[in-house]
Amino acid sequence: MNKDEILAMSRQDNDNNDPFEREIDRKAMNGAHLAMLIVVFIVYISGIFIKGESDYLVWSIMAASLATQNLYRGIRLKKKDVFICGAVWVLIFIGSFIYGMMKLIRG
Repeated sequence: MNKDEILAMSRQDNDNNDPFEREIDRKAMNGAHLAMLIVVFIVYISGIFIKGESDYLVWSIMAASLATQNLYRGIRLKKKDVFICGAVWVLIFIGSFIYGMMKLIRG
């Protein structure tokens, strides 16, 4: 294998690993989570003031997203603390989803 072949293989391996793109993706994900948190908070607070009750289903949407992100990152990066954070978000999702669904079914 000559030098040009090795360089071509290295470039091909790094095509999907551009540090600039990864940083942009990370910032976009953080911005998306912040926007989701703001919308969930507004919907939650509006429900309290308008209907006089809290809606835990909107929190389950945010918890599902954060659980997925943290579990994936924890597994891929082999970081135990990130994985545990994801597991906690899974528990929050399950609790808020079940409580919200029970409240929705009861009327």
